[in-house]
Amino acid sequence: MPNLDIATYSKEAGEPLAASAPYTGLWLLVEYNYDWEAKALPASNLPEAVKNLLLNLSKTLPNARVQFIKGKGDKQENYNFYVAHAHPANPLLYHFQLNSFEDLLDLDFAALADGSFEHNRSDERLFLVCTNGKRDICCAKQGVPLYRAMGMIDYPHVWQTTHFGGHRLAATLICLPHGLCYGRVPVSEAAELMEAYHQNRILTQYYRGSVTYDSPAQAVESYLREQTGEQSLGAFQFIEQIDDGKNRWQVTFEDQNSVQHRLSVYAYESSFSVYGSTTDTEPHPITLYTVEAQALT
Repeated sequence: MPNLDIATYSKEAGEPLAASAPYTGLWLLVEYNYDWEAKALPASNLPEAVKNLLLNLSKTLPNARVQFIKGKGDKQENYNFYVAHAHPANPLLYHFQLNSFEDLLDLDFAALADGSFEHNRSDERLFLVCTNGKRDICCAKQGVPLYRAMGMIDYPHVWQTTHFGGHRLAATLICLPHGLCYGRVPVSEAAELMEAYHQNRILTQYYRGSVTYDSPAQAVESYLREQTGEQSLGAFQFIEQIDDGKNRWQVTFEDQNSVQHRLSVYAYESSFSVYGSTTDTEPHPITLYTVEAQALT
């Protein structure tokens, strides 16, 4: 067991935030205002047909995940359900008010998944803070204070959520539907982070990456922002990624001046070790992604 909480241990070990966001393009968010276990969906008390539907969707829909969300209260007269297609430039969000969880059985998930569903579209911006202490106590310790601070600013659009990866980087959160992922966010930065998202800006000092991209592309986008100081949400558009083999990739982004930046990135094992979870008995190395520095034209 670590002597320090795993978030502090990770930070002091020098683990970077960049390229650590979960690669997930489609998010299904079910309001479930009850206790969450470590594996929240399988252990839930949802009606069996609904649980089986959600479990099946999480396995069969490409690059998708099901998250529970909840607010401050325990009583529910209806249930919020969101489907978010995460993208930094062309996001899509659906919002439903359900009278019961069984209403999910009547939805056209094929149309929701491919973005052809014509109704219930929303222009909301959601903030999802991981607070699932049953998965890792670090999420509750770091995430709950951040959730409370953000909830005081914009209660209707701030949600607690179940695990989405990287609890050693707590407090962690996802901004949907654009898919911005942050880590190690202090309570003191809650208002600034929320204001930045509404102004289409990224706070790069806490930025783990865009969930729209895999790790190599996240590494390159973060590198470009670091080199240029650019915070604008739409500053860089992903063009292509080529796998060179041997843990190397060529990734191309285009900036707002239509200039393309093609950079090499490679994966390697870290020289330091971290605890992945509070329950780990030993630390271990992790995979890091480094961009081969070159002058930007």
